[in-house]
Amino acid sequence: MKGKPSSGQPSAGGTARLWLRRFLIGGGYLGFALCLALLGLLLAVAVPKFFGYDSFVIYSGSMEPTVKMGSLLVVKPVAAEDLQVGDVIVFRSPGNHATITHRIAGIREENGQRIFTTKGDASSNPDPREVRLQGQVGKMAYTIPYLGYLVDFVKTKEGTLIFLVAPALGLGLMHLWRERKKRQAGPVGAQASQAEAAVAHPSPSSRAPVAAKSEKSGTPDRVRRRATARASPVASLKRGSDGG
Repeated sequence: MKGKPSSGQPSAGGTARLWLRRFLIGGGYLGFALCLALLGLLLAVAVPKFFGYDSFVIYSGSMEPTVKMGSLLVVKPVAAEDLQVGDVIVFRSPGNHATITHRIAGIREENGQRIFTTKGDASSNPDPREVRLQGQVGKMAYTIPYLGYLVDFVKTKEGTLIFLVAPALGLGLMHLWRERKKRQAGPVGAQASQAEAAVAHPSPSSRAPVAAKSEKSGTPDRVRRRATARASPVASLKRGSDGG
């Protein structure tokens, strides 16, 4: 009875295994990528703090194009007496006490105290109120464009869930995939070892036919001579009986 011709398409079980393999590999790579992103975020925020720096997320475009909206601004503490015109600083607004990042456009002294005029790079006019600064002031060290969006997202519940749970889940999927490959490679490796051992050390039953064959096919002349020697006494007895 002839079987049905194969259509060339994988079976349902093969398709399921294929999709499981893709899911494990994809989830593992995604988890690994999120781990790298989380590590980079921690380095960008935590390392500057270790050296006394601070970081801020820029929510407006008043300092563009120097500091883009959504950037992570890293500042270092500087004495107010050391500030100069052109420095980008972070300060509290005299009006609503909001945190502002603007450039120093002018400096004057009044009663021994320095008073600063500030201005955003995107604005043509200076800020309406002057700022009196004392002690340590945050001066811009460098910015990382658009990283502020990621910092804000991680602070939300969804961001925390993705950047903490997803990497752990992805690494778990990678571990499951490796274990699955080891289990699949185990029987194949054992069969290969058994086959190599059988070739290196053949059994006596497999050697016997080869020896018999070589003895029969290797010396045909000797076999014929032995057969003639065994038959000759019988022939002599037969001739003796005929002569009597």
